[in-house]
Amino acid sequence: AKGEEYWVPVDQKAATMTTGNAGGLEIVLDGEPLPPLGKVGEVKRRVLLDKDALKGLKKPEKPAM
Repeated sequence: AKGEEYWVPVDQKAATMTTGNAGGLEIVLDGEPLPPLGKVGEVKRRVLLDKDALKGLKKPEKPAM
């Protein structure tokens, strides 16, 4: 639901997530937004909620001014 949050516990091992709207999620890691996991309405399964794995996602580029 809109505005819903989930915080992965620091000691959590191998947490995964399934989403039916990969483009509709906002994932923030250490205060920095990450790019969408996929397109709006795209299903993603077994997304690893691991700090190192998520750091591997390409950061969104800021538009040129």
